[in-house]
Amino acid sequence: MKKRKLTGDQYIAELNERLQQHRNYTPGMAFCAYPEGARGGDIKGIAFAGFTLTSAHTDAIQDMQYDCEVVPTYSGFQRFVK
Repeated sequence: MKKRKLTGDQYIAELNERLQQHRNYTPGMAFCAYPEGARGGDIKGIAFAGFTLTSAHTDAIQDMQYDCEVVPTYSGFQRFVK
């Protein structure tokens, strides 16, 4: 199966949609651009809001890695406390 290519902003939006559909989702969980407030080509990574990375976060990430490819790629995930 060919992966969909998404911009950083699109990838984060799709991650959040899948996260909100997860059975263990609770309000306040979210993925965010890193550094905070970055858009487009300024995005260096993806962060998660909250104190703990949950199974809902990791399941959404794994699901997205199977279906989508972000262009350009990011260096990794960072914790971002909101």
